[in-house]
Amino acid sequence: MERFYSYCLLAGDQFYYIFIEENNAGNADAALMAGIAPKAKVIRDRCWSEQQVAILVPCDIISVNLGYIFPADSLLLEGDL
Repeated sequence: MERFYSYCLLAGDQFYYIFIEENNAGNADAALMAGIAPKAKVIRDRCWSEQQVAILVPCDIISVNLGYIFPADSLLLEGDL
């Protein structure tokens, strides 16, 4: 019976450490994503400006360069592939 309590204690201890590590990893991921919020160069009011990707709307014209994040349903007007 003593072994059973020892195993339960070890399992509970392991669960606690896994929970803490997963929680810390989730917090670090959220902080990283908040720090590098994706932006795009978009034409608004006939001039280029940098806007958050989250506020792009249909028919916005955006500039795309290597490494940029842009909506998957965008239409390529001109450029080199």
